[in-house]
Amino acid sequence: MKKLSASLDFVVSGRKNILYSLILDKIKDNQDLKILDIGCKEGQDLFYLINKRPKIQAYGLDITFVESWINNNLENLYFINGDATVCPFKDESMDIVISAECIEHILDIEKFLANVYRILKPGGYFFITTPSRYSYTYLIGKLIPKRLKNALRKLVYFGISPKDGIKKILPNGKIIKEHVHEYSIGEFKKLLNKHDLDVEIIKAGYLYVPLAPLFDRFPLLINLWKLFDKTISKLPFTNHLKAHFIARAKKHSLSEIKNILIINLGGIGDILLSQPALRALKNKFSNCQISILVVPRVYDLVKDFSYIDSIFIFYKSKSPLNLFRNFITLFILRRMHFALAINMRTMVSKRSTFFIKLLLYIINPKIKVGRNTDGRGNFFDISIFEPTLGNKYEREYDIDTVKALGVEVLDKYIDFIIDEKIINKVKQILEKEGVYKDTILIGIQPGGMPARRWPIENFAKVISLISEKINCKFIIAGAKEEAGLIKKLIKISQRDLINLAGELNLKELAALIKRCNLFISNDTGPMHIAAILKVPLIAIFGPGDLRRYDPRNISDKAAVLYKKVDCSPCNRIKCKSKICLKMITPSEVLEAALKFLKQEKVYEDYGKY
Repeated sequence: MKKLSASLDFVVSGRKNILYSLILDKIKDNQDLKILDIGCKEGQDLFYLINKRPKIQAYGLDITFVESWINNNLENLYFINGDATVCPFKDESMDIVISAECIEHILDIEKFLANVYRILKPGGYFFITTPSRYSYTYLIGKLIPKRLKNALRKLVYFGISPKDGIKKILPNGKIIKEHVHEYSIGEFKKLLNKHDLDVEIIKAGYLYVPLAPLFDRFPLLINLWKLFDKTISKLPFTNHLKAHFIARAKKHSLSEIKNILIINLGGIGDILLSQPALRALKNKFSNCQISILVVPRVYDLVKDFSYIDSIFIFYKSKSPLNLFRNFITLFILRRMHFALAINMRTMVSKRSTFFIKLLLYIINPKIKVGRNTDGRGNFFDISIFEPTLGNKYEREYDIDTVKALGVEVLDKYIDFIIDEKIINKVKQILEKEGVYKDTILIGIQPGGMPARRWPIENFAKVISLISEKINCKFIIAGAKEEAGLIKKLIKISQRDLINLAGELNLKELAALIKRCNLFISNDTGPMHIAAILKVPLIAIFGPGDLRRYDPRNISDKAAVLYKKVDCSPCNRIKCKSKICLKMITPSEVLEAALKFLKQEKVYEDYGKY
């Protein structure tokens, strides 16, 4: 090899020494590995590596043709003249791929990285050196007046027009511009993760010496630059300030993923509809520990999921105690060093997007996976796009999210297991209220998110209308916080209603719903439970996204009453007009109720019992 200039030798030796140490660290002396150097130039890196590890099989690929390639006498070194985005090698044929000072020149970087992933064996390594977008040489260059900069370029680069920037002339006479792409470290990690290449380490490399020929004329400048570089290296965030960085990335080997975190801070319906995706994820990563972060009200539900190994609680209430609890939880999750973290919720606003981004930043998983809602999820390493207003069932978005990880979802069933003990307990509670085996029982769920509540007067009217048609009992379900609403319903209806609101846990509520001959509900979690249990259901939809949460997707015993208006669907918690709900009349609910009761053979004909 020809002697390098003083300035170039300073740059290359520093950067390449780091690269070589990272590569040789992964190659034992006696290993017979296949290595490909993409953008190999004259093959210096491969000659060096073969000299250190004689048993490796080395291949060089470059778009240029250099005569010295064919003048080597090594049987285990081959050079190919070709395009980096094509990579004429078989799938999973290489143990190591190297790209030193190459990727910044490649136009179709996505295609290039897809080929790198294709030819790497599972667990194989990709070694890269590339210029940093944010470096102190770049910042210094910004301070130099443009005229002076162009004059120096013209002087040093021997007449190449400064208008076109620094160019490279290939042996075939073709001129290409330098550096099509440059990345920050964060951008580069995200790019590699997108192609399932897990960045294990990034180290700072030496900078390009600016105006290298000028330094050759004045060797003392090299020592001054070394001193300057050494001083800068002591500052924080040196990796970003250096002109180059060197990365080692590993092709994901699914068997090596040890732990996954699921983040689902939604309600009962969101958790239930994620079951097929979670079950398939566990089947794919059978030897992996899967943890989940949920809100308190769904804990009793999730603890029965056999495919979840650990449950962590996140409190949305901002009391000092809950803030402390959340701090401890996030500290524990960060210490668990998750390989994957998957957010299974739609980010409906900038606020919720910031919250999830902050949450993932604190937990710090290697790979962030989630839904790119209307382009807000660009911080995810692997994502699926979804609109804020869904165009398919919520369950399908969860399935698409895990499919992005190569998970195959073979079944989509959703179950809700209720122990016999719980069923008997609820039976005893109902018997105390005068509800026996032959009693026709109709459940009423008047609560839920304030904006999604059908007017309480309408529920009272429906109770009155049904009572005139059929001899039955009504039971009110709800949470403790809805006690005032339910008292109002009892007062308006002037009926002897059974009120169990706030007295049952989630599983007991499910047992109660299962006992009902009919369940009338707003768009709530209990609505989803009724649909899963195949209980005859009348769902009253207002501002909620019907395409995402239509219970008819999972139950053939569900009827939905919905009036489309200009402002729906929406994500408002409260709404003064509730025009979408007020358009639904008690007589429509009565008609749907009697139809179901007739199908269940507890009602024979209109007007008589």
